[in-house]
Amino acid sequence: MKALNRAFERALDHSDNRDNIAELLKCIGDELGCDRICVFEVNDENVCDKTHEWIQRKVKGERLIWQGLSKAMFDAWYGRLCHHEIITIEDTNELKKYDPVVYQNFVEQGIKRCVVSVLSFHGKAFGFFVLENPGDEAFMDRELLMPGLRYVLSSMVYSEHLVH
Repeated sequence: MKALNRAFERALDHSDNRDNIAELLKCIGDELGCDRICVFEVNDENVCDKTHEWIQRKVKGERLIWQGLSKAMFDAWYGRLCHHEIITIEDTNELKKYDPVVYQNFVEQGIKRCVVSVLSFHGKAFGFFVLENPGDEAFMDRELLMPGLRYVLSSMVYSEHLVH
């Protein structure tokens, strides 16, 4: 929780409004030891686009690859996410049998484990975010970290849309 608080303080104190989400993702990624944090939003055509991405320097960015994905690709998750369930993949190999498309994408990107949570505002889900390869402590504390992170990130992404 202290790491999350430090990330929030750093992100909101040292950036202007247009950079808040990018700065927040950077601070959270640094504090939680993630390789990458991705934000996906579902548009009016029920297509998922990666709208924000922070990556550790050592990791290759894949933002353009994850655009225009059918929401159906994430159907195995989306129902659970809409009920505010935190999806935890402890080992990417878990996906091989029941979600081979996501499994293949994860393997290609070097995702060994991840935590996924919904983005929602006023009860309406509009996307999700993924913490890729978080550090051991963050991974173990995910049940404590994710609700606060979900709330702040959902609010910021939703507000960004209101401003535009």
